[in-house]
Amino acid sequence: MTHKLLPRLLARAFAALALTTAAVVTTAHAAEQPRTITIGLVAKSQGNPVFQAARVGAQDAAKELGAKLNLNIKIDWRTPNEEDAQKQAEAIEQLVLAGAEGIAVS
Repeated sequence: MTHKLLPRLLARAFAALALTTAAVVTTAHAAEQPRTITIGLVAKSQGNPVFQAARVGAQDAAKELGAKLNLNIKIDWRTPNEEDAQKQAEAIEQLVLAGAEGIAVS
């Protein structure tokens, strides 16, 4: 049951993060090129199907929300192959240095 619910919760959390980020971003006019915003996603491990489902959900939500808000929302997936807190911390630091507008961590 939890494995089915968690991807939905993660996708909804991502959508909330994206909406919050979009609210901060200057609204683009329809005639302008869509502004690109980057949201980093750092999960525990690549091999876990729950996190793979969250990745797909985040990408789908980014596409849908981007179309509604005239934004290009890029999901920057920085998840280690195996569970490794140090690699997660390094990924977060890289996302901050790269200027990601939002970061979701699991």
